[in-house]
Amino acid sequence: MPTQAPPRHGQGSSAPGCPHTPPRSPGSANRRRIERRRSQSQYPHLYFGGHETTANTLIWSLFLLSLSEEWRARLELEARAVLEGPVEDHAARLVETKAVIEEAMRLYPPVASMSRQAIGPDDLAGKRIRKNSLVIVSQWVLHRHRLLWDKPDCFDPRRFLPGSREKIDRFAYLPFGAGPRVCIGASFSLQEASDYPRPYRAVVFL
Repeated sequence: MPTQAPPRHGQGSSAPGCPHTPPRSPGSANRRRIERRRSQSQYPHLYFGGHETTANTLIWSLFLLSLSEEWRARLELEARAVLEGPVEDHAARLVETKAVIEEAMRLYPPVASMSRQAIGPDDLAGKRIRKNSLVIVSQWVLHRHRLLWDKPDCFDPRRFLPGSREKIDRFAYLPFGAGPRVCIGASFSLQEASDYPRPYRAVVFL
């Protein structure tokens, strides 16, 4: 009775002398190369999304603070009070610093616009949207719309202080986008940017 030939090494067998070695398919080397290329292609996105946008927000925050003596003084007082306390509480206690950063992102959003492709026909604000149409939402326009904001071109961090922040419509302020594709680093970015009162003091106050 003919017997079935044992599988060749690399096509389902374990390595000689290593019975528990996982089998390797002929395409494993190619898959590793593809995964390496995919990882490398993500590096620019990680840099842009995780660092460059936060740096831009900080620069615009410093610029706006340079134009407002009132908010420079308020942030200096807050920094002096908060930085003396436990490090773990900094992000939660820098309330006015966070308000300044959010107002900076309203006036100068990290990303000026975002786009989505329609997966099917739809109606949007009375306009017929065809399948595969590219729909663009401009945060720059949205954040300065006079029907949504009072004095939209003015720098006023009070909009984002407790008691006022809750009144802002969810879809009137989209620095990190919205929906299933909202920026997953939104909370980290805000915490990272809010925890920079020392640079504010060094660059602006002194």
